[in-house]
Amino acid sequence: MKKLLYIISLITLTSCSDDYVKLQNDDAKEISNISNKIASSEDYYNFLNPQTDDFIMIEDLRSFNGDPIENNIYSQSRNSLPISLTVDGSPLTGSLNNSTDLSFWNGKFDAKGFFNGNYVSSLLRNNVLELTSTQDIENSTYIPKQMDVKISNLDEEGRVMVGTTISWNPDAENPNGILAGIEYSPYNQCNPNIAALNLDVNRRFSTIDDNGTYRITEGDLQHFPKDATLKFYIGRINKIVKVDEITKRSLSVNIYTAVTTDLATSTKE
Repeated sequence: MKKLLYIISLITLTSCSDDYVKLQNDDAKEISNISNKIASSEDYYNFLNPQTDDFIMIEDLRSFNGDPIENNIYSQSRNSLPISLTVDGSPLTGSLNNSTDLSFWNGKFDAKGFFNGNYVSSLLRNNVLELTSTQDIENSTYIPKQMDVKISNLDEEGRVMVGTTISWNPDAENPNGILAGIEYSPYNQCNPNIAALNLDVNRRFSTIDDNGTYRITEGDLQHFPKDATLKFYIGRINKIVKVDEITKRSLSVNIYTAVTTDLATSTKE
């Protein structure tokens, strides 16, 4: 859970008028293929910091080669028992924890079976959320496909350079685009000289079209030290907001599937 919160807290939205948009920090005025569910940096802040009584995070974070890092469901509640969850009739729960004003549970789940490009209806009543696969697209929420990411056009030493291409399986049904990001941290460097000369964490995030490819530009890499190790993120996101029919409590359900990897940058100009 901490890894996902860390990633999402970094995200700001930028324009994606073409395939090779620079990963900058400016808010976009217009973004193609972005629904009104998540369409601004404020929406992403609210995604991370929901103002509802109850909150569920369904997360799938993996390495570029597919190894799982986090496959987790996290349910928390303010001043109440956390919401229980069923998916197609199967209950998903974990160990319950309580504090003074917050209770929560978290557990593992089959991420590959969940993030498969299907639609679900959602019903919240008496502290139980039921997600059920459906063909009713108009009255449902889309669960995006799990990311299958490859990286190509590295230099001869396997480092990222201008023209390096990140490709993935496009998802035409995904309403919210792709979250893409690059991060430099001095704490993630093998070369102590780079870390000593570049003490500040630097992050560049953007939302780009889910069209299957992004090519790294000179503008993307100019913000980072040469030969530094950078962390790359790419993922899909959606959300559900419900009010319990019986308790009248509000719930945010945040859904996230992403991959990440560390790669060095090239010293080539």
